Amino acid sequence: MNENLLEELLDVWSKTYYLKPILLIFISISFFVGVKFYTKESSYLNFLIYIIVSLILLILLDIDINKKGVSQRFRTIIIESENTFLEIVEFIAFYHYFFKILVTKNAKALMRIVIIPFIILTIIFYVKIFDFEFSRNQIISLSYKINVIEFFLLFFPCLIFFYELFTIESKQKLTKSPSFWIITGLFFYCTISLPFLLIGDQLAVNNRELFYFMFAVHYASLIFLFFTFTKAFLCKKILIQ
Repeated sequence: MNENLLEELLDVWSKTYYLKPILLIFISISFFVGVKFYTKESSYLNFLIYIIVSLILLILLDIDINKKGVSQRFRTIIIESENTFLEIVEFIAFYHYFFKILVTKNAKALMRIVIIPFIILTIIFYVKIFDFEFSRNQIISLSYKINVIEFFLLFFPCLIFFYELFTIESKQKLTKSPSFWIITGLFFYCTISLPFLLIGDQLAVNNRELFYFMFAVHYASLIFLFFTFTKAFLCKKILIQ
């Protein structure tokens, strides 16, 4: 690895208390454990795709942040496009899973309706990044809005899952349930990250120190999410349990 690139990476990682490389390790572990105990089901494959895409894009983001010889706007387009693509993959993987594990029909019907704003905003984002009148700050702000909507759309099915979990009789021990681990990880990921995403674009301009602290908390919630993926895979069962 180029020495200058390594120094730049260490400088970037130090701002979030070196949680980024720890996160990459947890993602790698969850992927290898997932491959080892792979079961032939669509949700399992979706999550493995999400995990490997997360690993690749998080590495690419570090490289793109330190790109030389490109304008700030172009660098922002690359970074936020990658972020938004990861959000799409994340959303598809978890929403598909919710439709598999939730029982309440009305909840599923509502989920099909509220997905519309996410789709519309995502399309607008990928159209507007080619509009040179659409500023760098507007690109970042729209990217954050898409992430906020995504997290709200994932947060409420988590609540429905826990409601069903504790109101429908189940003889299965919670710690042996893959769905319990995955949704618990997602619930904390959404709950902890949402406050940061709601004000992150403003903090990046007005309070960089607090921005990096909250970004570190966001990384910590992701570490916990991928830890719960690993726990779910170690249950050695189909994930819809």
